[in-house]
Amino acid sequence: MGKASRRKKEKRDRLNEVWTPLEPARLTNVDTDEVGFEKVYMNDLYTVLVRSLEPRSEDLPKMTHLSFRRNDRKACIDWRHKQYIKNELCGEECEAVEVFPAESRLVDTSNQYHLWVFEEGYSLPFGFGERLVCSAGKSKIGAKQRPFETDMTPGDALSSGEIDDKIQKEQRKN
Repeated sequence: MGKASRRKKEKRDRLNEVWTPLEPARLTNVDTDEVGFEKVYMNDLYTVLVRSLEPRSEDLPKMTHLSFRRNDRKACIDWRHKQYIKNELCGEECEAVEVFPAESRLVDTSNQYHLWVFEEGYSLPFGFGERLVCSAGKSKIGAKQRPFETDMTPGDALSSGEIDDKIQKEQRKN
């Protein structure tokens, strides 16, 4: 199998990984207190370290830092899986950020990912104003969405055709 074929297969395999709920766990190779984390959760795909943070500014609420990695230590994590991790450990209505820092603050020592989750009720002053989820398909403008995993499709997910109709209605208003 050539290099390009192997990459395509690895990408396909990652997209076929099935989400399972996170459960409390213990790390065997490091004490979580030593690295400043209070809890550990795992499922078949990920290990997540959790710690509470006091805000650095009076303008910000308390936060939770989620530090996570794939159990196979490979790079690349499905965006939906990041959302599931945040929802399961902090709540569906909490907002989080993933930071792409200035090079002077860059920490890149392993295939580890980080979300900083704000306490529920805090809304970021940027981002989308309303929810819009596509169940699967390809839209007229070329956007493509893969299907959700079994039993994970949100009840309010729209088809690609319904998304197209909604966008056209919004464009007519403007």
